[in-house]
Amino acid sequence: MKQSKTSSKVCSCHLSEDKLVKDYFRLDEDVEQMKKIWIENDPNVEKALKETGNLILFRQEPAENLITFLCTQNNNVSRIVKMVENMCSELGEKLIDLDCGDNVQTFFDFPPLERLLCDDITEKLRELGFGYRAPYVQKCAKMIDSNGGMKWLEDLRDNQPYEEAFNKLQSLPGIGKKVADCVCLMSMDKLEAVPIDTHIRKIALRDYSYKLSSKTLTDKTYKDLGNFFREKWGNSAGWAQTILFARSLPQNIHLYQL
Repeated sequence: MKQSKTSSKVCSCHLSEDKLVKDYFRLDEDVEQMKKIWIENDPNVEKALKETGNLILFRQEPAENLITFLCTQNNNVSRIVKMVENMCSELGEKLIDLDCGDNVQTFFDFPPLERLLCDDITEKLRELGFGYRAPYVQKCAKMIDSNGGMKWLEDLRDNQPYEEAFNKLQSLPGIGKKVADCVCLMSMDKLEAVPIDTHIRKIALRDYSYKLSSKTLTDKTYKDLGNFFREKWGNSAGWAQTILFARSLPQNIHLYQL
């Protein structure tokens, strides 16, 4: 896509475009060294890499990631994308108009935390199709704000160890163990975070002959399974998990190539 001659960019950012791209796509990470560690300890990762290729783990903004995950409860990807797009276009700041050939597409920023605190936000989100998820968004935004807002999230990312961030994120409404791990991994620079869901549980049982101490994922079994993968894949275990997770999905044929 190319930028239209009449494009208007009305957002401002303290980071240069080069820094933004490097930061968001983690281009400064030594992925080759990570792969070396994964492959030395686990031939399954090597097989997965041959099928999926190198996968980029985005470094997403923490509040945006948290609120987006609240949209995922009992939902599918296409509907989640639509909900977030609607929220951004209705409540976010206009970023740019792009000439996409046969049409001009407008992009919007994610709504700031302050907007999600407003009294009308729950009803507004219901109108946008959020259903029962709508009040969770405002409740989560209010608790983030009461904890210190963006500075609190930045402190979890920059100064707190993984387990501390993992536990504190679960104090937020609608945030459980798996989502807390997802946010730690994708937004808090805690690459040792290993989100555990049914896909990863099946992979552990099938490919690693892992023995669960109970049929359900209790706090203990969740932590034990995460530690199992951390011992196998090291400090970047969450990135390796992402590769195996992507490989397990039936739609992995649609993975974007950059």
